[in-house]
Amino acid sequence: MSLMEDASRALAPHTRHLTDTLQYHGDRIYQQLSELNQESDVGRPDTGNAFKFIIVRKKLPAEAQPLNLITGLQNDEAGPSLGEWWLLQSLVTAGAVPKSPQYNIRTNTGRLIYASNAEANDNQKYGGDVVLLQGEIFVFEPAAEGVFDFTMSVVLRKMPRQQPDAGYGVSEEHYEDQSRTQEHERERDFPGHSYVPVEDYAGLTDPQGQLETHLP
Repeated sequence: MSLMEDASRALAPHTRHLTDTLQYHGDRIYQQLSELNQESDVGRPDTGNAFKFIIVRKKLPAEAQPLNLITGLQNDEAGPSLGEWWLLQSLVTAGAVPKSPQYNIRTNTGRLIYASNAEANDNQKYGGDVVLLQGEIFVFEPAAEGVFDFTMSVVLRKMPRQQPDAGYGVSEEHYEDQSRTQEHERERDFPGHSYVPVEDYAGLTDPQGQLETHLP
């Protein structure tokens, strides 16, 4: 057997380990880049998204009320359900022809989303920059009784969920960049054969401190 073959055989385990390490880190980098790409594009609608259109075209009294109560749809919701975000895409209002009074749309938490002018047409493009979180709803606040005509377009985005871990808990790699699987932790060592007990371990091997070692 040649010297090159001997060297190749001796280095084979190291080569495989290096290849596996590079593959592992390559996969991690790819996953991180994919997550960054998804986070940076979170506001834009996609073909896999669910859309919701809140359409109002009726005469309404001068009182604030949730949007789901004025759409006329049964079991309609004015805010995200469990595990959802609402990303507001656009709001189009036609107030010139019906001579609509001024109105506001805000959340039940007090955030003002839109403020119209009286008898005005408007087309607002939010592009997902306005996010409705769980527990928040849209509230319609008219300045006076009148006929209102507007449409809101919303993307329903599911919140990211943690992958199941089969009961093993969260990997340490979520908290530490450095893997400690190959790290020797001396504080976990226990006494073994030919071990000379010192300090705290003395009580484990010789409770009374009276044993003696007899050499042949």
